[in-house]
Amino acid sequence: MRWLLLVLLVGPSVGEQGVHSHRGRNLPIGRASLAMLRCAALLMLASLPGCVPPNARQTTEVLRTRDGVCAQKNPEFSTTIRACARNGFFQTLHDDPAQGYLVVTTAGLSIEVANPGNWRFTVLRDGQPYFQAMGQRRVPSFQVGKYTTTWTGLDVLAMPEPWRQGVYTVEAVCSFDTTVETRMTITIADRPARDVPTRAADTDPSVAPVLVDAPVTQLPTNGTKAPTLPRAASCEDQCVRDGLCALVEGKCAAASDADCKNSKACTLAGRCRLGDAKCVR
Repeated sequence: MRWLLLVLLVGPSVGEQGVHSHRGRNLPIGRASLAMLRCAALLMLASLPGCVPPNARQTTEVLRTRDGVCAQKNPEFSTTIRACARNGFFQTLHDDPAQGYLVVTTAGLSIEVANPGNWRFTVLRDGQPYFQAMGQRRVPSFQVGKYTTTWTGLDVLAMPEPWRQGVYTVEAVCSFDTTVETRMTITIADRPARDVPTRAADTDPSVAPVLVDAPVTQLPTNGTKAPTLPRAASCEDQCVRDGLCALVEGKCAAASDADCKNSKACTLAGRCRLGDAKCVR
């Protein structure tokens, strides 16, 4: 965490450049306010779990939590794009619930890929064009590992209006290689159809639950009691250990080579690729 704060502090001042707006100009927000927004986004990035679904579904209340509603995808093996929808920055001095933000995180093995200024972000609302902006060029932070160095960039894009109910598609395209692109879905609903948290959020009010569709138990026609289906457990631990990050029919399963590559099973047992919904050699 210390190295991340240090790199962001010595990088370009967000107070000098401002928050990039949907009209291609800086929003007239004070330097102190922008610094607070950047710190809030940084804290959110540090606290997010490693396993984030590519298609997120949440209620409008979650837009006002610390994390917001986040979706994440890997356009290529070594590149990760994360998009988080938030209305204001809750519990900061300069919070504005009427201002929507798209907080984007770009990560990869090169400084060019991790620089948000090399990505174009497009948002469709219910299938219709809604917002488009280039990220702002910033100095990414970095973490030196045993074999590679991972670079991570972050930018805060101001939306034309607050997030509301609807289905949003977030598209990210690399400016210097348009073959590297990805899209994620963020669905905002007024209330969940079935409230089944996929990670332990019951005891920690600061962590927003991720809602998923769970199977419904039907009573048999003969009047006997139907068997109770188990609640969907969190896949976070299995994601870290075995690369089983996706929830499929109430069970944790592997969904991509990247999940397998990042798991302990890859390092310890060589199970680094996807095969039949699990990580194999």
